[in-house]
Amino acid sequence: MTGFGVDRGSAASQSADPGSVIAESLIDAKGDLIAGTAANTANRLAVGANETRLVADSAELTGLKYVADTVNYAVAAKGDLLPGTAADTVARLPVGANNTILAADSAEASGMKWGSGTDVLGLGTAAFQPTTTFWSTGDVKITLKTAADAGWVLMNDGTIGNAASGGTTRANADTEDLFTLLWTNVADAQCAVSGGRGASAAADFAADKTIALPKALGRALAAYGAGSGLTDRALAFITGAETHTLTEAEMPSHFHTITANVGNAVGLGGDFPDGNNLAPQALPASDSKGGDDPHENMQPTVFLNLMIKL
Repeated sequence: MTGFGVDRGSAASQSADPGSVIAESLIDAKGDLIAGTAANTANRLAVGANETRLVADSAELTGLKYVADTVNYAVAAKGDLLPGTAADTVARLPVGANNTILAADSAEASGMKWGSGTDVLGLGTAAFQPTTTFWSTGDVKITLKTAADAGWVLMNDGTIGNAASGGTTRANADTEDLFTLLWTNVADAQCAVSGGRGASAAADFAADKTIALPKALGRALAAYGAGSGLTDRALAFITGAETHTLTEAEMPSHFHTITANVGNAVGLGGDFPDGNNLAPQALPASDSKGGDDPHENMQPTVFLNLMIKL
């Protein structure tokens, strides 16, 4: 034999070409690829120029084709995406404007589309505006801001209502959802409606009434409900005091010991050992102590702003 390897499978070459097997001389380096040539012979695959790749190409009837990275596989930076184009070629995906996202869009027959996404990722609408949001009406967030974000109001112990309501925190039509949530979920004792509650939240809102926001200024936050072994608390209920003055009933039970030397005094008078007879004597009283002032009742605390979603 003149070589070794695997027959290429061509009947013509097997009958006419005694060298129809892959010659040992063709495989002399690790990584060599053996390709069929146009002359129906086996040969080592020639290496393309630097930074080229073997890729499938629809313009080729068979086999693979060398293509430069900079033409069809333009990967120049970490994170590059390689999409197919309308011309059936591969190119780097162009970057959209700042704050844009790639998302599915029902208006596109295939692939994805760059679109505006200023807040969150979401599925595109016809105008490609993401509709998903992390916040909904009644959500509360802690902040160091002194002015509310758009669509929020500060929890400043004020009131909200429609534009004619005179709400002290916000008087605008956009408060209706929060007005309704507070009216529905929180008792009037905690979130009072001006003039009292009527037939419905919608009726009260239309009647230019206000509803009070939950009282939050200067207060610690706690979860409502009936904790194990604890008092049941209503939603938005407020309690507690910054200072407290003890009452007699709250003081620990105790007594005072008084020591007095009154000799043998008995009855209305007494004869002392020295023979002097003295008038009745009252027992001495203990001194009065304490200032009756309220004591500090606050744990170590940091004060931040709260805002609630409309």
